Amino acid sequence: MKQIFTIFIILTSFFVNAQDLMQLDKNNGFKNFKFGTAHKNYSNIILDKDQISKNPYVKVYYLNPSNIYIANIKINTIRLAFYKDKLAMIQLIINDYPKYNFDNIQNSLNSSFGKPKSIETTGEGYNIAFWLGNKVELYHMRGDFREGYVIEENIGGFINFADLKLKQEMNNSEF
Repeated sequence: MKQIFTIFIILTSFFVNAQDLMQLDKNNGFKNFKFGTAHKNYSNIILDKDQISKNPYVKVYYLNPSNIYIANIKINTIRLAFYKDKLAMIQLIINDYPKYNFDNIQNSLNSSFGKPKSIETTGEGYNIAFWLGNKVELYHMRGDFREGYVIEENIGGFINFADLKLKQEMNNSEF
């Protein structure tokens, strides 16, 4: 009887986590930003002329929202990467990101999508969590992204959603 109960608990936790990851896929983006949509569907986004990607099929836009929060933590910038004019990645940037704010957002993401596939804290002051759905991946990261020593005041972070199919196409494209 004890073995049956243990197996039931294991299967239930697997099913619940799979349900949470299904929600990540079902959301298909973040708020009103949906993967596969064209940039013209969004007002108030600004083309990033200093984007890192040299791929001519990739265009990055951004906006600085005044009222978007996750777990009461303000999102400072939203970056949208379009591949062949289809939304492929959404990055939510948080400028001031002490560890307790990371933990609050992490708890919120855990509630929405279950436990991450992996979570890591490095000695260099980085915290990283990763979820992988069937269609969408999610990274949550905190750390000092400047060169030099890690100082708590310099720490920022991001939450990155990506459409797996479009990301793969973008990474495989030749230009």
